[in-house]
Amino acid sequence: MKQFITITLIIVLIVVFGLRVKNDWQRYRLLKQEVQQLELKNQNLSEEEQRLERLKETGSQEELLEEEARTMLGLQKVGEKVVLVLPTTENETTTTIATTTHHQVSHLIVRIQNFWYNLKAFFKP
Repeated sequence: MKQFITITLIIVLIVVFGLRVKNDWQRYRLLKQEVQQLELKNQNLSEEEQRLERLKETGSQEELLEEEARTMLGLQKVGEKVVLVLPTTENETTTTIATTTHHQVSHLIVRIQNFWYNLKAFFKP
């Protein structure tokens, strides 16, 4: 009788242990698939982030180039005011020269702007 109970107990333990291993194996496979999907998603997001960073750098470079070109040519956008800031010195003659130069530059900018807008108006249909 003891042998029967022992064998029955061993069989029950093997069946329970086997079912537990089977459930754990299925869970392991599901988790492994989820990890692979998440790694793929992470890789895609990293690539997207790098693409957006390159786009951001390119955009900021284009904006800087546009701003520099507009500053050099004295052009302005609608509603924008162009201001030239000249360095000041403590020497009064230099300040006078800078003021005179500032006025000359301002007149030059106005002339270039007028020329540009007249040129644009000439070619508009």
